[in-house]
Amino acid sequence: MWKSVFKEPGLWNQVDLELQVYHLCLCEFGPLCFFLRLLKSSVRILEHIFVFWRIFSLMLLRFIGEKKEATEFCHPSREIP
Repeated sequence: MWKSVFKEPGLWNQVDLELQVYHLCLCEFGPLCFFLRLLKSSVRILEHIFVFWRIFSLMLLRFIGEKKEATEFCHPSREIP
């Protein structure tokens, strides 16, 4: 099965290689399929973590900004003109 991969590069060899990789991806118990599924699930989890972190950091920055504005305008040590 893998002997055709190591032939001279050409159009048919490339198509044959793509079909072999496609067949490995379709195989339910193949190592490539396992690692692709693992990579996909890891990327999906990381995407959720980064979206949550972005939303949380924006909320935190907004809260800190509002608190900073409140202390700037209403701080007792500020001189009243």
